[in-house]
Amino acid sequence: MSDSVYRPPQISRRTVLQRLAATLVLGGLMPWQQVQAMSQNAGILRIKGTVHLNGQPASIGQLVKQGDHVETFADAEVVFVVGKDAYLQRAGSKIRLESGGGSTFSQVLRVISGRVLGVFAKGETQIATPTVTLGIRGTGVYIEACEDKTYVCLCYGKAEFTPLAQVEQAFTQTTQHHENPVWIYADVSQPLIEKAKAMNHTDAELEMLEALVGRVPPFVYQRLQHRSRY
Repeated sequence: MSDSVYRPPQISRRTVLQRLAATLVLGGLMPWQQVQAMSQNAGILRIKGTVHLNGQPASIGQLVKQGDHVETFADAEVVFVVGKDAYLQRAGSKIRLESGGGSTFSQVLRVISGRVLGVFAKGETQIATPTVTLGIRGTGVYIEACEDKTYVCLCYGKAEFTPLAQVEQAFTQTTQHHENPVWIYADVSQPLIEKAKAMNHTDAELEMLEALVGRVPPFVYQRLQHRSRY
């Protein structure tokens, strides 16, 4: 018998992506046309309800770029891709995409109000909300923002949090799978940071967004790697 150490078979990211694409189509989460848009700068891919791009009604196929602002009205939703980042913006939300302005960040996602789920490539990105800023690089993040508080679920990856009310309380999170959502408040008369539960976003949505830019979430890749050993 050979003395060599057994090494379980490895599954490639391409294979993972192909399996995920099939799951999304067969499960009704994403039509085939959207799967075909993977790894392409496809702009706006899905619209439900009333959505405005730069103050005008948005349409499928429009590109979204730095300097643009996107607004969703009641019962609306939009999915769009910017470069290697993908976004799901829910109803009643306003965001603006900005350049880094000469800072260490290549771009800024400004969540003025509302709810947005985003998956980001490895470039340095800042997420700015009314109560906290996040410095991220290659993560999945869900945000719910209003004037007095912000909910943040770092779904996976690493982020540096800076509460605007007390910047000296900055902290860093590293997560694998929704472990540590938090509320960040504007009122310093109460606890500034409060632990929360994961809410209002799903793994299926993260898988869909990552697939649109030719990636898979880390938890999916790890799960399929584990299955390939048996």
